[in-house]
Amino acid sequence: MKKLDKFKKYFNKARTEVHFRNGGEGVCLSSGEGSSDAPVDRQAAADRAAQAAERRMKPDPTPQDASKRRIQMIAKRELEEERRKMETLNVSDTPKPKEEEPKELDHSSAISSILFTSELLGDDHARPREVLQEDIKKYLNWATTPIKIRSLRLSVDVRSSMRLDSLSRRIMEIRLSFSHGKPMSISLRPELKAEQKNKESQVERMLTLRTKEMREKDELNATKKYKYTLIRVRLPGNILILSTTTTTS
Repeated sequence: MKKLDKFKKYFNKARTEVHFRNGGEGVCLSSGEGSSDAPVDRQAAADRAAQAAERRMKPDPTPQDASKRRIQMIAKRELEEERRKMETLNVSDTPKPKEEEPKELDHSSAISSILFTSELLGDDHARPREVLQEDIKKYLNWATTPIKIRSLRLSVDVRSSMRLDSLSRRIMEIRLSFSHGKPMSISLRPELKAEQKNKESQVERMLTLRTKEMREKDELNATKKYKYTLIRVRLPGNILILSTTTTTS
């Protein structure tokens, strides 16, 4: 234990010597050389303390200054808005580039080659525009001929016309009573057979099962509209009169 204590004392002594050796030369307390730095440090600390106290004692800005600053900010914002509006007005006032007017081209040669159709004359009657208009005028003049004849007959005395009709009817009855030859029903027998066969086919079609496409086709054929009609009148002596007219006349 004694050896350990001696070793500790020696180690502490060596450590203190190293500390003093690194600290530099020593200063005598009785001499005034080392006391020159202390007043300087105290003066700097006093200055800093005085500045801090002055800042603490300095009053806050008055309400008038705050309101003045607020007014300045509002005025600045309004000026910015006016400047932005003026910029937009300047942009809108700038003249826009003129649009080029479409040039009309001469299509007379192309139009002359276009063919038109009319519902009155049918889709097969395709003609240029001027020619088609002339054809429509001719057709309307021809279609209104019976109306013109009827209007002209109004000027004739009705009683005399009725008397003539009755006389002609009597003469026809007398001629028919003395006519010889085969009856008219015999000459119509082939047509009656064809009509009867058509009716039988329609009945058979209704009784048989048919697909949707076949039914639609039958409905289309049933509702087909015709533009022209054929009128046949059979007179005595096996004289047949045929006339083709429009369905609307």
